[in-house]
Amino acid sequence: MKIFPVASLKVVNLHRKFKINERALEILARDIAGRAGLKTRDLAIIFVSNRAIKKLNRRFRGEDEATDVLSFSAEIDLPRKGNISACDIFISLDKAKENARSFKNTFEKEITLYMIHGMLHLAGYDDRSASDEKKMRLKEKELLNHICKTTDLSKVLTRR
Repeated sequence: MKIFPVASLKVVNLHRKFKINERALEILARDIAGRAGLKTRDLAIIFVSNRAIKKLNRRFRGEDEATDVLSFSAEIDLPRKGNISACDIFISLDKAKENARSFKNTFEKEITLYMIHGMLHLAGYDDRSASDEKKMRLKEKELLNHICKTTDLSKVLTRR
């Protein structure tokens, strides 16, 4: 498969309660994707409710519960262009809000962590074994620390 850098990146908010700054999140996502080593042609980051992510989790992972982030990757064969990868990351804004409270974190930082986590999965990181999880958590921490030092995360949400 021919590998492309992230050429097309789209942020979509399907949650009715929270309003996000799609443009700020697109810029943030491009930075994270580059630092995570993610190479894909198309990436969509879709923000949803607990109800929506629970349906996805049940359908694709067989788990009947809401989760924080789900990542999907598919290869698409385009005539004359060969195979390209298309990736989707679904993030529950409800879960981000809940976990931010539980872990005494900001909502914006929690959203950023989920974006990092989803992109690392798409870049080949895994958290199924203890050693893989340790590597992934170290990379998450490294990326989150960098983002927090270089980016004003207060622009991630649009206040109502």
